[in-house]
Amino acid sequence: MPLRARIIDGETPGTAGADADADAPHGMRQHKGERNVQVINPKFLEKLIRDHVLGKEQQFADPSMANLAIRISKTARITFLLRTQKPEKNSEGRSKGKNKQGSRVLGSWPTLTLEEARELAIAELQMTDIKRDTLAARERKRQKREDASMRTNPLTIGQFVDETYGPWLIANTKRGTERIQTLKGAFFHWLAMPLVAFRAKFAEEWKTQALTKGIELPERNDKKKRMPPKPVGPATVNRHLNILRGMFSRALEWGEIAVHPMTGVKNLGEPEGRERQLTPEEESALFQVLDKREEALRVKRDNGNRRRLAQCLPLYPDLRAVPFADYLKVLVILFLRAGLRRQEGVGLRWRDINFIREQIHVRKELSKTGKARYVPMSSEVVETLRLWHTQTGGSYVFPGRGGRDHLKDPKGAWKAVLKAACIEDFRLHDCRHDFASKLVSRGANLPAVGALLGHKSPSMTQRYAHLAPGYLKDVVSLLDQ
Repeated sequence: MPLRARIIDGETPGTAGADADADAPHGMRQHKGERNVQVINPKFLEKLIRDHVLGKEQQFADPSMANLAIRISKTARITFLLRTQKPEKNSEGRSKGKNKQGSRVLGSWPTLTLEEARELAIAELQMTDIKRDTLAARERKRQKREDASMRTNPLTIGQFVDETYGPWLIANTKRGTERIQTLKGAFFHWLAMPLVAFRAKFAEEWKTQALTKGIELPERNDKKKRMPPKPVGPATVNRHLNILRGMFSRALEWGEIAVHPMTGVKNLGEPEGRERQLTPEEESALFQVLDKREEALRVKRDNGNRRRLAQCLPLYPDLRAVPFADYLKVLVILFLRAGLRRQEGVGLRWRDINFIREQIHVRKELSKTGKARYVPMSSEVVETLRLWHTQTGGSYVFPGRGGRDHLKDPKGAWKAVLKAACIEDFRLHDCRHDFASKLVSRGANLPAVGALLGHKSPSMTQRYAHLAPGYLKDVVSLLDQ
């Protein structure tokens, strides 16, 4: 589409006179009382350069699109301009009631064609609001207003967790309560800090302190003193950083902050997964200690009931009349022989145990992957749970105190048993590794073991591949055939 131009070099209509006619390119017509008009096309631009008087600068505008202009410089260079207007403001930032003229270069001819220049001008106008601000400028102004609002009434990290993020975690995630406890525990010294004031260096400093001195926690409400913190490993640091990072990601998504403060904070490299399993001697020592613990609990109950009898007080249940003195031996057998995760085991309900089919239903709300699975029970697990079922009431396999909820964390009792059995560096979760390692070393195929463990991908089970009989050796032996 051709453009028709008029001279906008500052002369007013009717006053250009002969000078305007002399300066105009050959073929341009001027009518009294109006500006010169000419069809703008490549031929016109070529004539404009050829007939241009060096040392003189002129501008031509498209009558049908006043915001687009063509400027020929003193050196005969042609550029396309987008003319702009913005409200002129006084020193107090208020509008003076008139507009301020401006322009922006779109490109030079012939690198940029006439049609391309017009398309660019139209695109720019479409991105400009009534105040002559582009979308980017409006976004900067919006952010500036938000930042000013945050500075006058800043939302603290603690308020964000209590009022918004915490309720969302509980409603939408399986471990929302645990994550809230981490935010209020490991990062308690930041709770009074405004969200917008957090910086990446704070996370880096916390990372260094956790690795070298440990994770500092707030004082307990029950006035009991906490043990001095100990240095933690990279995996623990990464888990905490991921929880903190997730909080800021939601704050960014919900418009509480403009920039993610932990974008440059990297997780630490972690060592390869543990493969700790019990030796036959350790396993034997473990069950000997568990049996001694059972007897010690029964003796303690016997002595207590004798005292109560002498005082004419009601007696506690006789532990010699039931198969187990408490839950711990049952829990250890379940973990070592079924390979359940801690949360999966302690959260089991009796309706999840099918004694007829001899399998355990791991519900999706207990599973780490969010997918339900069925785990067959060995004869030892079946017999143990049958006996345990005869002495426990309620819906949970491992009821907590009062029976309203399930057992939370048997860490204290577990550590005491390990210490008595002289077993080092064996966590309760390592019972799961022991289960998988024994199966693979006795010939079980990896996909089956992965299904029992509830692994999300085969690569997670591959860590046990080297334990399989003849692993890789059978493949190499094919060359001998």
